[in-house]
Amino acid sequence: MASGPGSVTFSTASAPAAVVSGLVFGTYAFVWNITPSGGAGICQTSSDTMLITVVPSAFAGDDPPVCQVSNIQLTGNAKTAGTWSLISGSPAPTLTVISSFSSTASGLGHSAAGNSYVFRYTLPVIGTCPSTYDEISITNYSQPSQADAGSDVEICHNESTVTLNAAVPTAGIGYWTYVSGPGTPAAGSANNTSNDTNLLNLSAGVHTFRFHVATHPTACLVSTDDVLVIRERAAFAGNDTAACSPDSLFLGASSAVFNSMSWSVLSGPGTPVFSNSTNPQSRIKNLLRTCLRAVGLSS
Repeated sequence: MASGPGSVTFSTASAPAAVVSGLVFGTYAFVWNITPSGGAGICQTSSDTMLITVVPSAFAGDDPPVCQVSNIQLTGNAKTAGTWSLISGSPAPTLTVISSFSSTASGLGHSAAGNSYVFRYTLPVIGTCPSTYDEISITNYSQPSQADAGSDVEICHNESTVTLNAAVPTAGIGYWTYVSGPGTPAAGSANNTSNDTNLLNLSAGVHTFRFHVATHPTACLVSTDDVLVIRERAAFAGNDTAACSPDSLFLGASSAVFNSMSWSVLSGPGTPVFSNSTNPQSRIKNLLRTCLRAVGLSS
């Protein structure tokens, strides 16, 4: 090979009918040489050159979703000389030639559902090769509106159901996901498909739910906002304790989730003293025979 756009491989370089592989788009010059076998000085080497032009089929590229762009570059086969045209799409963009195989489409429209455009790249007739074309479909989506999951929710210990109320998206589709928390809440009506979602069987503790708003899951960033659902637990002062004339002991009540807590003496002789009346594991002194209760855990 005398010249060409890339390296090639011959099946047998010394064979008149060799097969050449590895051809790419462009023009190659191949030289066939006949060298005298009787030694130098009698006959000269005879050579002849053959040109082979490889013509590609038009290729417009892959179909990409894009997010709220006004301009996009259209690129056909590199080093070809073709023409870009608009087949469909509104509002109609303006096509500006950048190079022999590339143009810019300006003035693209977008929407939450996506504005779809079809562009065509056409290569002309080259030698005995016919004209070819390829089309690319581009969908231009709007950015989603800002997700608003609503205000945090506090529910009492005797409640286990809540309705999440996110703001209705102005652009995009909203859906809920469960991020973290104790237990496994059950989904009520409209779960994962609406801004309003019912949740059942909430355990006591802090739950985090996330509201998403999306127009396209990969082309545009998904807008998110979190909301906390806090369910208080019922008061539990611990198991009854019997001890042999103790002066003091440590209590073992359950902690509140978000409400205040305190110990108080319900009945019994003497005047017991709490080391910290707001501590569920408070130490109590000066015991004679005393019954204790926990208060302040319920909403």
